[in-house]
Amino acid sequence: METELTAPIPVQYELTYRNHIVAPEDWPGLGGIAKVFPDLAWRTNENRFLPAPTDMKWDCSFEMPGQQGRLHVSLKHGFRKQDKKRVLVLDLTARGMGSDDTRPAQEEWFAMAHEWVVRGFVDLTSEDAQRSYWGKLS
Repeated sequence: METELTAPIPVQYELTYRNHIVAPEDWPGLGGIAKVFPDLAWRTNENRFLPAPTDMKWDCSFEMPGQQGRLHVSLKHGFRKQDKKRVLVLDLTARGMGSDDTRPAQEEWFAMAHEWVVRGFVDLTSEDAQRSYWGKLS
């Protein structure tokens, strides 16, 4: 018995970049999260009841232009298996759909999604971290 398959019809596109950011030896822990992610500053002073957190997870979404989807951002704290070094795991995922399912529209959507992932990463991370971790030139 032969079955004729039709071409798949996309209902959503997705592009994900996962970044493992290894904390330097002198990193002060999650209380110093603003050194890498300035939008997530942890207030520290002697009058606080709570100490700096020992674990964290942060999720948010940003609408992309033209109702073509969203950029989903997830930041988690953890430790690498092989050497137990502290890491921050940053996932940037663009999900959505272009104007139609033609090849040119698909390529256009993925180009926009790539731009949002890359520029979103730059926007979320501090300039100091970009220079010291990833060697960004001014």
